[in-house]
Amino acid sequence: MRTMEYFLELRFHFREVETYRSVEVSLEELSEILICSERNVKRLLKNMEHRGLIYWKPGVGRGKRSKLY
Repeated sequence: MRTMEYFLELRFHFREVETYRSVEVSLEELSEILICSERNVKRLLKNMEHRGLIYWKPGVGRGKRSKLY
């Protein structure tokens, strides 16, 4: 899949979340949604952020959930 297709998949999954609002997620959850490894999810998030599609703030420390805008 291309980056935009992954973005649309995320947007569809979180369709109840308003635009410009954050949602707390884990890499494990994102890997299940996008059907790829956590390593690939990190790469995809970085690419989407670089393109200005999302803002990703990783959770600091164990068990802390990350924020996806």
